[in-house]
Amino acid sequence: MMDIRKSADRGPTNFGWLDSNKHTFSFGHYHDPKHMGFGPLRVINEDKVAPAQGFGSHHAP
Repeated sequence: MMDIRKSADRGPTNFGWLDSNKHTFSFGHYHDPKHMGFGPLRVINEDKVAPAQGFGSHHAP
């Protein structure tokens, strides 16, 4: 069965330079025990990154 979650029902996270306001699953500061991922898929979200901003380097563990 497919669970359709409208944009307004998904989780917000906003750090000013990063507006990641549409988390489909629990991730970072957004926690929803009913939506904890889907199999190996960890995150689906819509990110808006401010101009001349962004993530630092991501290093492999």
